Amino acid sequence: MRVLFVDDSIDNLTLYKLYFKKMTEIEIDYFADPREGLTHALNDKYDLIFLDIQMPEIDGFEFKAKLDESKIVATICALTGFTDESTLEKIESHNFSEIIKKPILKKDLVELVEKYKK
Repeated sequence: MRVLFVDDSIDNLTLYKLYFKKMTEIEIDYFADPREGLTHALNDKYDLIFLDIQMPEIDGFEFKAKLDESKIVATICALTGFTDESTLEKIESHNFSEIIKKPILKKDLVELVEKYKK
């Protein structure tokens, strides 16, 4: 299984790396630069993609739209620290597979990855 995390917070990416340190059966790529993450998402095959919603230059909505335009087949999850109704409705309207609210607990994130493991 291949997983992609795109989050402009280096601290969050470091935390995700710690969460999955021992899960050697999963190949995970981490990108803080959304443009770099998008290039990899469009050119490599990922089963599961986690996108921070609020990032500079390319936010999670624009990122997902580009994936949809390119007909990328993957489970795409929104990562957000914003839990107001309008943000959650916007995420739902963009058809993300899952909404993960920050702060993210290790057990919740690992369970989600296990749920989609092939």
